[in-house]
Amino acid sequence: MRKADFRRQWACPYCDTSGTAHDEGAVVDAFERHLREHAVGEIEAGAHIADEIGRNGNVLFSVPPESNAADDARVHFVSGSDLAIVVTKSPKERLRLFHRRLGGWPDRTVVVTTQRRPLAGSFDIDLSDAPVELVELDRRLGPRGLGETVSRVIDAHRAPGQRVSVGIDVLYDIVDASDLRTSYEFVDMLSSRLREVSAIAHIYMAPRPQLSSVLNVLEGRIDLRVGTDSDVFVTRPRG
Repeated sequence: MRKADFRRQWACPYCDTSGTAHDEGAVVDAFERHLREHAVGEIEAGAHIADEIGRNGNVLFSVPPESNAADDARVHFVSGSDLAIVVTKSPKERLRLFHRRLGGWPDRTVVVTTQRRPLAGSFDIDLSDAPVELVELDRRLGPRGLGETVSRVIDAHRAPGQRVSVGIDVLYDIVDASDLRTSYEFVDMLSSRLREVSAIAHIYMAPRPQLSSVLNVLEGRIDLRVGTDSDVFVTRPRG
């Protein structure tokens, strides 16, 4: 973007489109809208982040779990799954998101949470006819128990040839409450199990300086790192 006379001008790096405006905010908005059209075009062509790693492995999203970017990624992965497993401390928020934005539920969606009575209180969505199951996990089971629960859910619901995704919001909580070895063993065990069934994990953890040593240890189990640039997901080199 550059200044031309008293106007601001933008030019797309991907095509010959350009535009001008007197107001800087207006030209930035126009440029972002245009770039978003390029991104939508890629999605409509069937592009999927999971294709980058053959739809098998771990994708780490360096974004806060409670953010619009994380929600966009969740919808992206769940909508491309036949069996979607979601590990979260916020089951109501995840179910509201999927109900609002999915064109249709996967064959089976299983929400695993440590929340007691996860749908108690205000929750205005009727899931009686939806292929959705909630699993309450006793937090005393720890990371190993969580991994074993996910494995049992896969055994119970996966059919041959189905696309399986596992969304994980709680890696930071595991790292915060456990030692480094326990965190690694959780990711390692989950990775091995998911590879057996050609599944993919999408993991959300905001980058923090105190996590650098943990991420270095987990690096060998992360197949793709994804960040955001404005409203667009961009893949990052590992490390």
